[in-house]
Amino acid sequence: MEKQEFLKTVSENIKKYRAQNGLTQEKFAEKAGISLPFCAAIETERKAPSAFTLRNMADRLGVTMDYFLYQDSVQAEIKMISEQLADKPAAYVEFIGRLIAVCNDFNDTK
Repeated sequence: MEKQEFLKTVSENIKKYRAQNGLTQEKFAEKAGISLPFCAAIETERKAPSAFTLRNMADRLGVTMDYFLYQDSVQAEIKMISEQLADKPAAYVEFIGRLIAVCNDFNDTK
């Protein structure tokens, strides 16, 4: 993987998880302990965060660093969903399982 491709992957993933957390760049930069210009530079592929900063950013978004480092990964999405369900009651998890089954059935009929 070339450096620019890596920066693009990191940038896209940070933006994705920041948006999923409902954070503006400004709020995210504040939570992550970085400046707004540096956050913008990361998200526009102009700067690469250090490993320490990447870890801090991941912690603030409730993910691990690997979520930022790889192109859209189904396994990463599954892991994130699993983590979101970890502390939910069994009835809720069963409901989500049924919802997924309905979605799968709908997708199979297309």
